[in-house]
Formats: sequence, C-alpha cells, structure tokens
Amino acid sequence: MHRFRLFISVAAVAVMLFPITYGAYAQAARELPAKTFVTVQNAPARTPSEASIGVPNQIIGALKIRATGGDAIISRLVFKTIIDGARPSVPESLENVSLFDEHGVIVAGPVDAGSGGAIILSDTISIRKGSHTYTVRGRLRPSAVSHGQVIRLITRPSIDWLIYDVKSGRKIIAPPLVVALSPVSVGMGTISVYKSSTAVTSTAHPGTLTHVFAYVILDATKSFDDLRVTDMQYTFETSQKSPIGLKNCGLYDQKTLVTSILYYPFESQKYTFPFVPTFTVSEKTKKELALTCDIASEASGSYRWSISETDLLTAVSVQSGIDAISTIVPFVGTAIEVTP
Repeated sequence: MHRFRLFISVAAVAVMLFPITYGAYAQAARELPAKTFVTVQNAPARTPSEASIGVPNQIIGALKIRATGGDAIISRLVFKTIIDGARPSVPESLENVSLFDEHGVIVAGPVDAGSGGAIILSDTISIRKGSHTYTVRGRLRPSAVSHGQVIRLITRPSIDWLIYDVKSGRKIIAPPLVVALSPVSVGMGTISVYKSSTAVTSTAHPGTLTHVFAYVILDATKSFDDLRVTDMQYTFETSQKSPIGLKNCGLYDQKTLVTSILYYPFESQKYTFPFVPTFTVSEKTKKELALTCDIASEASGSYRWSISETDLLTAVSVQSGIDAISTIVPFVGTAIEVTP
C-alpha cells in the first residue's frame, strides 16, 4: 500500500516538474508519420493558358492531390501569387478565389488574396484515398493586374498546409517540395480594325444600289473575351458639294445590316456608325464588314471612305463589361468614280 502511494507521488511530481517535456512528447506523438501519405503536384492539363481580367471563376491554376494508405483531411492551405515573376505590390490582385473539385463543386472559399498576394483557404477539405484534381478559380481585379501579364500560383504543402489522417487523427507532413502551378497569361478584350484585302470596284454608275465602297476587318483574334462593338468612325471625302450623291450608307456583315443608322453623306467629314446592340465579335475570331451605299441617279464625281488615326473604334467585353483595348490601322480608301 505504501509502495503504491509512493509511485503515485513520484508520477505527480514528475508531471509538475516536467510539463513541457510531457506536452512536447504528446505533440510529437500526434505528429508521428501517419499511415496515410499525401502528395501534391501541378496539373497542367487542367490549366488553360489564358484568363480574362474582371471575369469571375477564371481558372488560374490546377493541382493533383493524391492520398495513399487512407483518407485525409486538409484544414488549411495557402497559395502565393506571382505576377510577372514577382510578388504583387497591390493586395487583393485576386478576389473571390475558390477551390473546385473535379466535379465542379466548391470545396473551399471564396476568399480574397491578402497582402503580398497570399491566398489562405481555411475550409475543411476531405481527400478520399486516390488521386483527385482540383482547380483554383477567381476574379482578376482590373485595378491590380494588366493586359499581357503572367500570373502563377505556388505553394509549399509541407509548410503551408495542415493535413491530417482521418483514421488516426495524426498530422501528415507532405513532401518538402515547392509546387509551382502552370503560368497563366491574363488579358482583356482587344480589337483592331484595318483594311481588308478584298478589292472594291473603283467605278460605279448613277442609280446603283448597295455598292461596296470599302471592306474592313474587325479583328479579335488576340482578345481574351467576346466583344460587343458599339461604334466606329469613317472619314468621308467627296469632290461634290451637292447634297445629291450617296444615300443609305451603312455597314453589313455579309448581307445583314449591323449599324443602326443609315447616312446620306453630302460633304467631307467624319461619320460615326453606331452598331446594333446584338452585334458581337467572338474572341479569337475576326469579321469582314462592307460599307455600302446607294448611289443616287443624279450623282457624279468621286467618293471615298477611309479610316484615319483620329477615328474612333469602341467595344466592350461581353463578360466583364470592361472597355476593350482598340487599335486602328489607318488606311486611305479607294476613290469610287461615279460616271454615267
């Protein structure tokens, strides 16, 4: 009996004298290598090469998480944002960032990137045994990133993630590697206008209907978004001072009129052609438009439609609503001689 009491007293004294040692031992026990192992790697096949500025749920990275031996739980993971090879100086370059599983379901987020572009996701994510692919999606803030920049996410799962074995509850330490996700080029809507290679007939007769005076190309092949073109300017020149000459001048996409105003030009000046609200140019495509006019039966002289550096071309990105970057390649149109 006395020996039993002495044993309890010695144990109690040990606990009081060495609490840190016992606590450290308990923590070490929880962090012993678990039977479940987790590896993380980049998933380039699921990462597109481009992302649109200002558009929600753009994929900015993808990763493959593999759990072997059993199921795992991730309670925290951190990504760092790299823009053009450096940490962003503007916080919240990304907003509404979420992690999506392979079925398109949000499993963590949304959150905004914080100082230095850190993305911290604190939701509990269940990782079933096997290999699973996840995508990181968010909105690139127009005030924080610019057209033509390259964004990349990096993470260190061994330090930045908290992973636990479901069965034992023990902490899992991922391999000590930096995982760099595939780079993604970011941009916005862009459009350019230039003269088409399609030739026009340089002579016409009075009374001719829908004569083509100029062909132009609206080029969105480098755009990151579909574009709604709102208006475009032409410079009109004529040798005549008479109001009787051309009429019903407008722009056509093949045989469809796409401008909402038809002009009766009678003096040299700029004319702005507003487009119908439904007219769009899809990203990575281009359209050829024809400027046609009816020629009055009393018309004579020469008429020319050109585009100068000071003419306007305005368009809006369909998804983001941001004004597109427009480029004008000026050209001098063909002078059309109207002769009886």
